[in-house]
Amino acid sequence: MDTAKLIKKRITEQLPEVKKNAALLYSLGRSLSYVSEQWALPWIDFLVTRHRVPYTNVQKGKIPVAYAKLYDILRQDAENMANGVYPYSVLKIENPYRHMKSLMNVFSDAIKISKRRQQHQSHDFDHTRDNEDFASAPDYSKRNFHYQTNGYFSDESAELYDHQVEILFAGSSHAMRRMLVGLIKKEIPNQGEGLHFLELGCGTGILTRFMKLAFPKAKITASDMSSSYLKKAQRDLADLSGISYVQSHAESLPFKDNTFDLVYSCYLFHELPLPTRKATLDESQRVLKQSGLWGFVDSLQNNDDKDMQWALDQFPVDFHEPFYKNYIQNSIETMLENTEMSIIGTTIGFLSKAILAKKILESPKIV
Repeated sequence: MDTAKLIKKRITEQLPEVKKNAALLYSLGRSLSYVSEQWALPWIDFLVTRHRVPYTNVQKGKIPVAYAKLYDILRQDAENMANGVYPYSVLKIENPYRHMKSLMNVFSDAIKISKRRQQHQSHDFDHTRDNEDFASAPDYSKRNFHYQTNGYFSDESAELYDHQVEILFAGSSHAMRRMLVGLIKKEIPNQGEGLHFLELGCGTGILTRFMKLAFPKAKITASDMSSSYLKKAQRDLADLSGISYVQSHAESLPFKDNTFDLVYSCYLFHELPLPTRKATLDESQRVLKQSGLWGFVDSLQNNDDKDMQWALDQFPVDFHEPFYKNYIQNSIETMLENTEMSIIGTTIGFLSKAILAKKILESPKIV
């Protein structure tokens, strides 16, 4: 074999490893950026409230363990791309100027958040009388989740939300969302041709994009209670086809029985009171076809990972999450035992877990 062919062969052999390492390096750099922003936010809170000096009560031994788990999920995410579970295009390079502009808006909103937290204001909304979403929303949703401005009922909230979540999760929320894609790919290894997916609580469409890239031939209906978040999802996903948008609440879906091949959600259930969680499960199995799949990715719950239990306990202390304590105490796995769905896959990474269940075929009637 001549030298040119030998070099080409070696490059070809090494290229997959190079691409995987490049993906991991990008994700680590991105995560480092959000970690630095995460460590800055408590100082804003201190300057506003003078309530407590940041990090005086940090349990230092737990931080290295948490960062090791953060690295693990980013590494596994890169492995999934290298193995073709989902394409490298799920990594979308962020515009530095837009990022810094967004960060300034996040820091500005952090001042308002600190004031609300200090005063325990969790029902602080602007112009609610003119907001149709707010008027028609159930009472449990009419609050400032995370103390964020206007909750989920304004365009400004929709613009800030993704950046705020990435700071909260140290730049890992995309990788944690994609854990669910990995589980689904084991059951649907093709491109999703002829299949119809429903996403509950799609927000601004982050997971919607990943699902569409992994299953480009599937039809996806993205639903959310907030018109502001749906509008941002439509703008951000304008480059993708085969996605429709429906405004609805997950516990009361405007779809016929046995409509979808897959119903899934992301970071929805921990913001629902227990009766609404149960109603959402009931609605999910109602609109699922026989043998359809149900997907879930959300926060860890009690006993999922003892090393991260401290983070679960601290989360509702720092943020307004009124249903979170109940959520972590009532495992989704146990709730699924009382449905027509059976768990077929589970995975845990950093601060989240993903579950895939399958609707059980009805037993044939004996005549």
